[in-house]
Amino acid sequence: MPSTDAPRSSPDLSTTPGADHAYYDHLRRKLRARLLVAYLAPLALLLLYFNHHYTGTTRKGVELHVQSLALSKGNTISLFLQERISNVKRAFHLGDLANIPGQGAMDSTLADLQRDSQTFIDVGLFNPAGVLVAYAGPHVSLIGKDYGNEEWFRSVKASSNGQVVSDIFLGFRNKPHFIIAVRQQHPGGAWTLRVSVDPERFLRFVRGGLVDGDLEVLVVDRKGVPLSEQGAASERESPLNLPPRGAEARVVELARGNAEYLAAVTWLNEAQWALVVRTPARVALAPVRRARLSVLGLALLAVAGILVIVLRSTRRIVARLEDEHNAKESLQGQLFNAAKLASVGEMSAGVAHEINNPLAIIYEEAALLEDYLNPELSQGMDLEAFKESLAAIKGAAIRGRDITRKLMAFSRQHDPEPELLDLNTAAERVLDLKARALATANVEVVWRLEQGLPRVLINANQLDQVLLNLINNAVDAISGKPGAVTISTGADDRYATITVADTGCGMSSEQMERIFFPFYTTKGVGKG
Repeated sequence: MPSTDAPRSSPDLSTTPGADHAYYDHLRRKLRARLLVAYLAPLALLLLYFNHHYTGTTRKGVELHVQSLALSKGNTISLFLQERISNVKRAFHLGDLANIPGQGAMDSTLADLQRDSQTFIDVGLFNPAGVLVAYAGPHVSLIGKDYGNEEWFRSVKASSNGQVVSDIFLGFRNKPHFIIAVRQQHPGGAWTLRVSVDPERFLRFVRGGLVDGDLEVLVVDRKGVPLSEQGAASERESPLNLPPRGAEARVVELARGNAEYLAAVTWLNEAQWALVVRTPARVALAPVRRARLSVLGLALLAVAGILVIVLRSTRRIVARLEDEHNAKESLQGQLFNAAKLASVGEMSAGVAHEINNPLAIIYEEAALLEDYLNPELSQGMDLEAFKESLAAIKGAAIRGRDITRKLMAFSRQHDPEPELLDLNTAAERVLDLKARALATANVEVVWRLEQGLPRVLINANQLDQVLLNLINNAVDAISGKPGAVTISTGADDRYATITVADTGCGMSSEQMERIFFPFYTTKGVGKG
């Protein structure tokens, strides 16, 4: 078996200041503090998580709502522009353009276009050089104007699909409009049919159909500047930070003066425009604020409930501990004494044999003295032999008395008060009780006692019980084979030690990890 050390003194539950009311007041305060930390710390983390998750989910829902409106409105505007481009392409059936269409043909084309959509203002035909050669609409003075250097004309010439939708601008007519231009290849070069669109009607269409009055719809150019009926930004806003073209609709936060907005931005495929659906942040994020207030309210209710529970439960628990402490001390003393009596029962056979030896000596010597005094035996009185017999009787009686004293001292109930004790004397006292049992089991006792040890403050009865248990375990570990139990004592600067070692089977590492578990044993049933 591995060696087992006993420290200079061992803690005793019965000597703790449990009966002291001040101790329990301190225990109550400490228990409350720890319970509050144990309950409130996870609650705080949980509330932080739910606040982050719940408010994040709520905000995400608001953003998805604005984003879905932007996507829906963007699809509607894209469909509108696609239909207008299709209208212009369908109107571009002017033959081979060997002869420039007359005014009647142009007026008929405009009438057809306006039946498709009232947003069309006029229509014009441009030769490959960019000169307006045929026109129908309110600005007939534009005929003959050279648009070759205009941005929209250069754009349609460079376009891969032969079509373009311009920004809103004033142009030669000095009135806000935007154009849809389609370019087709004909003999003699590429001709362009251009129609002008009324920006007021277009933007009215863009802003229509919104149920939520707090929402605002803007169409911005590729620089992020909002388009307006006046042909320029009607609101002096900073250009928006637009996502790259081709990216999905993105939700951003915008600022205009002291006002903040939550906005969704999506690009249109038919023009160099982006659609912006925005709403005041205070309105859009109101559900988020309500969610935070709800979480805060629940947190306050939970904290109040925890405070009430902790205060009441700690008061009851500590009061019960204080009331039951004396009963627990009494029960511990009874259990300890019962364990000692059980050990006395185990030693009874060996002690009986030890007592029987001096009794046999007393009997034999008394019988011998009786023979000396019997006149029938005619034995002479030998005074020296008589004295020797009396001495033998006296010695045997003293030996029996010492054995019974040791047994009574071991089994006597003691208050668990520590006392100054010599470890060597304590070890010898316990081994005297087990000497017969060790000899019967063919177990040799090897003493390695260090002399001059300092006396230690310890409970003698508890130390006796520990040593007796260790010696019994050592004998069991040797398992009936010849062996040895080594008792060693020693001391260093801090501790005095008693070591019990044996030549038995020892213990595995798994058993070593469990030796201090309550009621753990490797013995069979009924063997302790």
